[in-house]
Amino acid sequence: MRLQVVGPTGTTVLARAVQADAVTKSWADGYQRVDAMTFTVRCPVRPFIGLSPSSSPKLAGFLRQQGYIVETVQANYNYSYYLDQAEFTAEHERIVLAQIDGTDRPLLRLGRWPNGAHSALAITGDIDALTLWDWEVRASKHHLCTMPQFFCMASRLSRSVSAHVGGSFSSYSPTAAPF
Repeated sequence: MRLQVVGPTGTTVLARAVQADAVTKSWADGYQRVDAMTFTVRCPVRPFIGLSPSSSPKLAGFLRQQGYIVETVQANYNYSYYLDQAEFTAEHERIVLAQIDGTDRPLLRLGRWPNGAHSALAITGDIDALTLWDWEVRASKHHLCTMPQFFCMASRLSRSVSAHVGGSFSSYSPTAAPF
């Protein structure tokens, strides 16, 4: 099977349990990173996900968003995975991913991140207030929350988060010190 992947620079092509005629590098979870955008694969089955026409369009969209190559077909024409799932909600996402990733069936897909990255990290900050004291000065100039009020808010937030982690906001008391 000859494949041509069309995508932006850095598109990551991943292959599992297939023979590709291109250079591959070990990646993760049994996948190999294919270092080509046009290549041939040998595989006893179609290394894609087949979906029945009655499957939810949300399922197809989700799988494509995750980088899977999806084909809608009437019947399982020897696909690595064939799904016939009319209902698909956010609660089904992890279950479907576990079904796909929990086996070693042949599969071709696109990586979620460019240039073979496994993940991404974003770090942000507020350069107007590098320290808590900078924030207090800025807040007092604009008649915002003052430092004692800030600690009151932090205390209320802490109780709110603790209550949420405990499973219920019902124990949270809004009668704490006013802002």
